Amino acid sequence: MHGMLAGERGTTIVGEMGTGKTYISMAAAHLAGKRRTMVLCPPTLVWKWEDEILKTIPNARVYVLGKKPAGAKAKREFYKLASSPLKQLDRLHRHYSVNDLDVPVYFVLAHSSAKLSYGRIPAVVWRWGYRPQPRYAETTGEKIHPVWQPFRQVAEDEDGEKIARERIVQRMCCPECGQPIIDRRGEYADWDWLAKGRRRCLNEITVGRAEFQDRQGGKAYGAETRECGAVLWQALARNYVAPADVNTGYPQHEEQLKRRMLRR
Repeated sequence: MHGMLAGERGTTIVGEMGTGKTYISMAAAHLAGKRRTMVLCPPTLVWKWEDEILKTIPNARVYVLGKKPAGAKAKREFYKLASSPLKQLDRLHRHYSVNDLDVPVYFVLAHSSAKLSYGRIPAVVWRWGYRPQPRYAETTGEKIHPVWQPFRQVAEDEDGEKIARERIVQRMCCPECGQPIIDRRGEYADWDWLAKGRRRCLNEITVGRAEFQDRQGGKAYGAETRECGAVLWQALARNYVAPADVNTGYPQHEEQLKRRMLRR
């Protein structure tokens, strides 16, 4: 406690069970003038920390990250984001970075949740077109290589009528098979859909020639395929993070990431 009051970067409290280490650490942070405190504790103690902070620190506000409480508290907008502690921190940062600067705020996080994952962004290749997967002639089994096909886009109105000339656009493609990335609805995937989870490529790729019998008992040929399954995400490296926004102080990097990936 003396170390924190003296301006040290950290301190250690050692004691047996029941000596009040929790109360001492909370009091030390508060008396040292810390108004934004992150608590890392075992997952079974997160609600205990919340209760003790509220009993000890006057006017304190406590937020448990990554856990959903029971009762009416679970209906709060903050706890509806319990599946994503990063989104909860984002919400709190936007509020407390400009408001209530003198109010002591405590963030309680289970240490097992703090090490679960890391930031990630979609791993894609932007292309003007693609070459479809090869196929085989049904009668001769000869391998056929399709021609390169550009991505065409036509603007249409509500009635399906063309309102602009056809133009060639860039689309996100799988970095392994080179095919356009398709979502589960069978449509071209967008950046936001890829960023919401650990997506994999759903395209079918040709791995060889298959032989089978046709209806007349003769030999016929076709393509043996499998799902690509390539990973469509990558770790968020430090050089991808944009500088903090001048007004909010929070990194606004989503649009800049899109532009960087587009240039690649």
